[in-house]
Amino acid sequence: MNDTLHSIGMRSIVSVWPRFERESRYYNFLATKGWLLHDKDGSVVDGLPVRSDRAGALIDSTNPQARAWFWGKIRDNIASQGFDWFWLDETEPDLVPDGHFFSIGSGDRYHNLFPLVHTSGVAEGSARDRPNMRNLILARAAYLGTQRNGALFWSSDVQSTWEALHRQVPAGLGFTATGLAYWSSDTGGWQYPSGPKAERAPLLDPAGATAMSPSYTDYPELFTRWFAYNSFTPTLRIHGQRPATALWDYGTAAEPVLANFLKLRYAMVPYLYALGYQTYKTGAPFMRALFMDFPNDLAVATIGDEYMFGPAFLVAPVTTQGVTSRDVYLPAG
Repeated sequence: MNDTLHSIGMRSIVSVWPRFERESRYYNFLATKGWLLHDKDGSVVDGLPVRSDRAGALIDSTNPQARAWFWGKIRDNIASQGFDWFWLDETEPDLVPDGHFFSIGSGDRYHNLFPLVHTSGVAEGSARDRPNMRNLILARAAYLGTQRNGALFWSSDVQSTWEALHRQVPAGLGFTATGLAYWSSDTGGWQYPSGPKAERAPLLDPAGATAMSPSYTDYPELFTRWFAYNSFTPTLRIHGQRPATALWDYGTAAEPVLANFLKLRYAMVPYLYALGYQTYKTGAPFMRALFMDFPNDLAVATIGDEYMFGPAFLVAPVTTQGVTSRDVYLPAG
């Protein structure tokens, strides 16, 4: 499969989780080594108290030997099969460490550290063993400094609702303002699309759409607005709990609109590449709240639904169902 993808100029990224079930081939080895999150008595913490699925035990990436081993298994078992990059899912710290222990100390003290050290192990290993491969990691959680690992982030498993879309804009501006430049959200939301009845007549006919519950008649409109917004974020992704995800699965009315934004996105690739280079040189994000570019305009200090996307674009997403216009503030100058 990867040979075929590479032959047509495409790359692959595969999800790799940091957890090991008791039945897995490495669990006993890792437990014997002491390379899993443990309790105060040294026993392995297996599973998550907040979830009912078989989550498994978390590899202790604060241990340099454990994270070197983890990268080695990714390299030998996965990269060797032609996969290019790695999506390190469930790297968030809030699910597990409090009350438990890493090799360097208590999870309470080192609560937020896991995303940094876990992505570091893969980034450093890839740089050493694949020196001609520019690194890229998709990660679901971040900690200051993680940007040095070539990591992209997103807002996790958000709802497929208009409110969730509206909240993505200020969330992204707050995130990128920390210096973590590459951010986006799951286009259309991650949760299965089954929203309330639209308050206004949908702007796009849902005929032919198969990506949502049949009763969610305004979902093609929501998805299209979300896709338009994400076309002006550092990364553009479609991902979620839907029976279909291709651009033609949102109905015959939505498809040409989505195609136009996709073509626009690809037309902007040289511009995006230049923005990425400036971020590499300066550390400054290229998706920026207005106060960053217009510090002397006091009116922009509290504007959370507009932003600059590099020097050329002021972006003001439409995040309300059934509307065809919105107010836009133009900063002084």
